[in-house]
Amino acid sequence: GLVVEMKHNGSLIVIRTEPGSASLIARELDIHRPAEILGTIAGDDTVFVAPPHIKNLDRVFSALKKFLAGE
Repeated sequence: GLVVEMKHNGSLIVIRTEPGSASLIARELDIHRPAEILGTIAGDDTVFVAPPHIKNLDRVFSALKKFLAGE
């Protein structure tokens, strides 16, 4: 897949992608807004995802993993 790795630091979720794929992933997340994310910022191979609330970060992280895996 296009996603190489996902991590979070307790406030933002970082998605590492294949080179040139970050904007495609960010667009899908912005359109479908899984787990009601606030929005994304994309570079070439990295997407920052802002969760709606930090207290729900683990739930949002899990929902994004499932969404990006096509589940």
